[in-house]
Amino acid sequence: MAKSWVQLVLIGVISRNVIASSTCQNATITSCEQCMAVDPDCIWCSDPLDESELKKVNKVRCRSRNSPGNCRTFIQPKSDTIYVDPMEQSLMPRKFNITLRRNYPYNVSLEFTRPEYANIDLFYLLDLSIKGLNYFGNFS
Repeated sequence: MAKSWVQLVLIGVISRNVIASSTCQNATITSCEQCMAVDPDCIWCSDPLDESELKKVNKVRCRSRNSPGNCRTFIQPKSDTIYVDPMEQSLMPRKFNITLRRNYPYNVSLEFTRPEYANIDLFYLLDLSIKGLNYFGNFS
């Protein structure tokens, strides 16, 4: 039983790598921007090439992160968060900038602490469809 689970996991990992590799090495991808938009596992080989090599390999410079080949330097941007307003507030952070890579999941953590002696205005976005109107009476 345990042996079959190991085989199943190995098959899943191998097939994921093959699918990502073939997706990244699509012949229609000719720029770094296109490569980054295809799949989160794609990287762009940025090794300097002379003119004759560039014509031959331009379409295969997009590669899978798991099989970069003989590429020494590559572009692989990550999602990033920059906190703009780090001061202590009831909602932390109040303001931030996020740079996201397409099709790449990213989580943002927010902290809310209720001020001890302050009223709180709570704004709730509610659609006015039939489904939203069912809950409208609860907000009074």
